[in-house]
Amino acid sequence: MRHRGGYQLRGGWHLPLPADEPLSGEPVLPGSRLESLRRWRALLPRRFSLRVALPAARVLQRSLPAPAAQLQEPHREAFLLTQAARLFPLDRDALVFDYRTPPGQPQQVVVTAAHRQELAAWLARLQGTGLQPDAVDIAPCALHYIGALANVPPDALMLHHLPQGWLWVTPRTLPFQYGMAGSAEHAAAVQAALPEPLQSRPCFFSSALPEPVPEGMQGWAPFSRLPGALPAETVPGAFVLAAGLAVRPEDRE
Repeated sequence: MRHRGGYQLRGGWHLPLPADEPLSGEPVLPGSRLESLRRWRALLPRRFSLRVALPAARVLQRSLPAPAAQLQEPHREAFLLTQAARLFPLDRDALVFDYRTPPGQPQQVVVTAAHRQELAAWLARLQGTGLQPDAVDIAPCALHYIGALANVPPDALMLHHLPQGWLWVTPRTLPFQYGMAGSAEHAAAVQAALPEPLQSRPCFFSSALPEPVPEGMQGWAPFSRLPGALPAETVPGAFVLAAGLAVRPEDRE
């Protein structure tokens, strides 16, 4: 919630998916998990804003040169989506698209595509429990949002460890790129496998798992600018992406 001087953290909840729940295809959530979401909805205020992040592994993304400034909406959107559709491996009707101009890079447009059927299935499950998302974003962007708020240097690479693998995102001063590495990899091996310009960047590390900061990397405090308290005995890094969604720049106005 907003308060004088910024945002205040009012609570946190962790409702993990079953260990064998895949991150691809239509969700198959057991009734007990759906019931947990219904109970969680009952704890929330009557009015609230819900944002959802799609896993990095389930979205496609391409960068395009920005169209001429005189091209206005809706012609700008139609032009970008036509150009982007030629770059993705699936039929245009099987995807949903979004696009944005990266901060400080007006000459580029980043187009993101998600599988229409998967997105519709997840939204239907949420709506069935009384949850209606106001925005659907992607995990790499959420990591950037909270990193910027927590004063992670704009020239730093960000590496976040999830149970499903390692998520990396380029520094905010570079063209926006991200990727996933397998869960069996080590942090140093993930960074060493990145393109050459990224290997020498300072790396800021966070993790959803209880583990120390790897040697040669730097930890950071995701909630340093969000006063409030998380549930006891939780790993702060498990809430990094949720915190990023909560402070989306597009929703702060």
